[in-house]
Amino acid sequence: MLNAVFDFFGKNGLRQLTRETTSGSVSFFDHTTFDAPLNLGPSESAFHIALKCLVLGLRGMRESYTEKKIRSFVFRTIPNHGRSYPKDQPLDEESLAALRNHHDLLCTLYWAAPPPCRPKLELIRSLVSHDSSHREACRVNVRAWANLSTFQLSTEEPYLSAKPFALWHKDIMHHTLRQYRLATTEADDYLKSGVLDGTSDISATMVRQAMARNQEQVIATLRDCVAGMRKAMQSASDLDGLDAFLVDCDIMHLMELPHLEDGRLVSVIRDTLMLLQEHAKTQKATSSQKESQQSSEDSQDYGDFPDVSDLDDIDIDAVGGVSQHARFDFIQTPLWRLLSNAFGAEVPPDNNLLMACIDTWILVAGAQVKSGARSWSYYLESFSQVSWQQLRATDQTRKYGPYFLACLLENDRTVYEEYRHDIDTALLVSLVERESLLRFQHRLLHAIVQNKGDSALMRNLPFFYDQNRRDWDITSDTVRTRRLALISSLFSNMRDDVYATASRNQTGANELRRVYATMLKELMVRMQGNYLQLQQGSQVTGAYVEFVQKVVQFLKQYTGDICPVLPFFTDSVAFPLPSTDPAYVVGRLCGYASKATELGTAKQLSVFMQTVAQQAAADNQQPYLVNQLTTALSSNETPAADRALLRVALFQGIFPAYLETAFSSSVASLVARPILHSLEPIVEAMIFDLRIAHPSSVSSILESIFAILHAFIRGTGMLKETPSLLDQPYALAALTRMLGVINAILPIIEYIGSRHTTSIRQRKPPIVLYMEDLAEYLISMLAGMEPYSLPDYESSAYTRNPGGQNGALLAFSRKGLQEGLKTNWSESGGAIFFGQGHAKREIVLDVGSFEENKAMLLNGIEAFREAIYNVYGDEDDRYRDGEVGFDVV
Repeated sequence: MLNAVFDFFGKNGLRQLTRETTSGSVSFFDHTTFDAPLNLGPSESAFHIALKCLVLGLRGMRESYTEKKIRSFVFRTIPNHGRSYPKDQPLDEESLAALRNHHDLLCTLYWAAPPPCRPKLELIRSLVSHDSSHREACRVNVRAWANLSTFQLSTEEPYLSAKPFALWHKDIMHHTLRQYRLATTEADDYLKSGVLDGTSDISATMVRQAMARNQEQVIATLRDCVAGMRKAMQSASDLDGLDAFLVDCDIMHLMELPHLEDGRLVSVIRDTLMLLQEHAKTQKATSSQKESQQSSEDSQDYGDFPDVSDLDDIDIDAVGGVSQHARFDFIQTPLWRLLSNAFGAEVPPDNNLLMACIDTWILVAGAQVKSGARSWSYYLESFSQVSWQQLRATDQTRKYGPYFLACLLENDRTVYEEYRHDIDTALLVSLVERESLLRFQHRLLHAIVQNKGDSALMRNLPFFYDQNRRDWDITSDTVRTRRLALISSLFSNMRDDVYATASRNQTGANELRRVYATMLKELMVRMQGNYLQLQQGSQVTGAYVEFVQKVVQFLKQYTGDICPVLPFFTDSVAFPLPSTDPAYVVGRLCGYASKATELGTAKQLSVFMQTVAQQAAADNQQPYLVNQLTTALSSNETPAADRALLRVALFQGIFPAYLETAFSSSVASLVARPILHSLEPIVEAMIFDLRIAHPSSVSSILESIFAILHAFIRGTGMLKETPSLLDQPYALAALTRMLGVINAILPIIEYIGSRHTTSIRQRKPPIVLYMEDLAEYLISMLAGMEPYSLPDYESSAYTRNPGGQNGALLAFSRKGLQEGLKTNWSESGGAIFFGQGHAKREIVLDVGSFEENKAMLLNGIEAFREAIYNVYGDEDDRYRDGEVGFDVV
């Protein structure tokens, strides 16, 4: 019956029956096992039904017929060939269906017949010539190869049975690639032949379009090959045989396709990379399973040690896993070449290709490490020929560096412990890249935090941990918007880690400082390189320059004790300095904060403050210094803890020295002017740092405020002793600023007092009463009247130096300021001079006229009275009995 059926189809050229629609190949090829279901589906074609009958017949023959008889039947069923489908001629649907049926018949015979009785593979291979046949015919042949390869690899037969399929694939692939190149060559030759001389209707565009169409068909065949290979791999029963199959089929040749700019070829490469990823995952899973089984067997054999004589029979190479080295070498070498070419290209290839290259490389490397064939040092150390560091330094290499490390950590979390320094350095350096290279930093940061979020460098990062999702809000957008905050947090963590280590182990702190210094130097070198790369002509402005300036400020602020900033970033000739802070005063001021409680550091801060104050006065840069002091002491750019420590040192041990002398001479007033101008906004912002429930916070704020007030009392004391000073415009200007500072202080005193008394209304502290008396005294003096009385402050606290470190610091600051004023400044004929000898130059003190400053002072007194009224009302508390609401002097 079967003979008659296939004789009928053979005489009909294996075509479909009249009016039958084509429906592709028979369905049982989708199953890898011989026992695939043979149920009939709706609208099944007659030829497909015949093939299923053939399978059933061959199954039955296995039970009854000899191999010789089955072989004879198979041979008789093989149809004649005689088919030809030239690529330069059209191929109709009927002929294509006949060719597909021819392939399906031969594949069915191979699939269902016993191995000794199968038709020769060459019969199927020779049905189509991939050099000369139509592309659709070639694709039918490729699908037949895929179906048979899938079946063959699923069997338990030795690899020799599968090798011909690998060689068949190799032949298909190379013939197809030859057609791709031939399409380009033919088009180029045609264009060079001079045929397009204007006399023909054919244009160069038409030639190129024809070439593209031909190549697209070739690419489709290649993609079918790769898809078929993936299908075959998934059914493989012998992984060792699969390795040999991949080698013999030369699939890795697709990794060496030269035209990475052709997106169609890139698609083929990406498909191949997906195939290799699946293979690596399978091998790694198998290796893990074997380790688990070996561990279980070892635990059962615990205590049983073999005889020494038994050791002679053990294959040492097998024990050491030496044979594992070659398992992925056939993948690793061409894959590394692809990686090197893609990341070293002048024009970056497709982004998806670059990511696929990294994903595949990490999976292959991970499988090698898991099997014991390699260690991570082979892939990560700089001496290795396949290390990421060996890649050419292109934009895509730097852009995808964080992605590479993130994939590495996600593949094997243990890598971070061994290569912590290298990974942390890579993260830090990647954070200062140009905006266009910020793409995968969030992946690396997230991988590190998930791996070792409790490390010293990863504490208190500006990201939120969502308890519901059990994950951090580390995304591409959050890293971009919080980049500066993240960098400052990392720098701060470096500083804190060094200080904490130094308190326990100075030797360990020195080593840690060297490690962090190396990281910071790499960061600065990268920023310098980025700037020079962006530089065009003589002027460079833009967001990146401002970003670098901010990072340099953070370096000055947090890591000055670890690593000095490269001179490049402080040289105005090489790099544009911040217009409002060219000396990075804010960063340097904040840099003293963490160790301001140490007298030595506090004295360095005093010297620095004296230097910048005098330099600002000499260079007419005082408005910038006002802004710098305000930023350092009242903005969120400085951590609250550092801000509090810095404020204590400046308010209690340095600023009073300047305020005391601000009324005594024009030179002293000039040098102190930035401090007077900055105090008001600084004091206004202090209330936001006040923690009323914390006695230490309240005490620190009050002590700082009263240190300033006492300095004002000491400074204005000489106005009572020398009333003629009130004829000087600089003294009136200083008094106006003083009253503005007091106006800012009053709400803080009232707020603290209200939390320490049960009275409905507070009594004015003595220091406020004194300031009221001083205001009345000034009004009388400015009016040319004899004052009713001299203001007197009963407490002696303002007359004595504070005790402890702040007292020593204030004495040091006073001495340094007096020596600086005496050495560097002089007055002559109402003019002020800075410097000595030939370097002496005149400095203009522009404070306005006496009348202008008198009017401003009177307005200031009126504003002071209004502030008093707003805080305490109009009742005169000076004659009340009893204590004030809280204990202040």
